[in-house]
Amino acid sequence: MPLTQEQFEVMDKQVPWIVYRWLQGKPSTFDEVEDLTSAAWEGVCQAAERWKPDRGAGWQHYATIRARGAMIDAWRKHNGAMRGKTKGFRRTEEWVEESPVQWIEDFEDATNMAIATMQALDQLPERSAGMIYYRFFRDETYLAIGNRYGCTETRTWQIVQQTLRRLKALLD
Repeated sequence: MPLTQEQFEVMDKQVPWIVYRWLQGKPSTFDEVEDLTSAAWEGVCQAAERWKPDRGAGWQHYATIRARGAMIDAWRKHNGAMRGKTKGFRRTEEWVEESPVQWIEDFEDATNMAIATMQALDQLPERSAGMIYYRFFRDETYLAIGNRYGCTETRTWQIVQQTLRRLKALLD
């Protein structure tokens, strides 16, 4: 179902608020704000197609969640993920140059932890382990994983968080 005039009017004031609220404390340019606003509106349009009033969620609440999710996915795709990965890589390079012996010991510890994590993943249900794999090893968005497993972006996030808690308990 396409976005109705009434739904548009409700979200017309909400979308800029969502974007600026989320960007607080993050460096941004006008182009990024414009891109995130576009992504938020895409989320609103997806919400209009998927929203069912008989499921108990109000239109504004549901559309806000979908808009924020689409905006965050766009941010991660273009900015957030790469900046963090690049910084981490540079710090690791500097650290390896300073103390190679410690790096080798830590590498062995990390290898052992990776083996333990893979063994713990084998003990989890296939769906949960698959979601962890696609999220952290293939760097897919919650939306893409949800589409793969036939559930919503929010439900995918919930399952991933629950699985991470299970993994932590298995590894402790």
